[in-house]
Amino acid sequence: MANRMTFLIALIVASMTPVQEQSAQNPPQEESVIVGTNLVTVNVIVTDSDGKYVKGLKPDQFLIYDENARQKIAHFSVGAAPVSIGIVCEIHTAAPNRVSAVLAALKNFVSTFGQRDDFFFTAYSPDSSVTTDF
Repeated sequence: MANRMTFLIALIVASMTPVQEQSAQNPPQEESVIVGTNLVTVNVIVTDSDGKYVKGLKPDQFLIYDENARQKIAHFSVGAAPVSIGIVCEIHTAAPNRVSAVLAALKNFVSTFGQRDDFFFTAYSPDSSVTTDF
């Protein structure tokens, strides 16, 4: 019985050795995941020749071009979508009235944002700058 046990242990050890040697020679490789897409999301606002917004359009009523190549509209939906906007403003200290007007216009603009919208703001001048996070 002891010989059988010794033989069994020797057999197990011998069968594991090539696996350990192979593992040392070829370390496991990290898996790579490569993903590609041809779908690009584009928010569209359509205006008429007078600059008024056109509502209620269907995808067959307008065309989208990219570098003069007509693009297929694969998915179309109507409705408000959240936006993320970066606002960069150069401050001219020699014109304080303009600075006040610009800041008032920006305050008015961001007050129209919805709860899911976000923005960052950077103002700079030759003397300093300030930036807010999203």
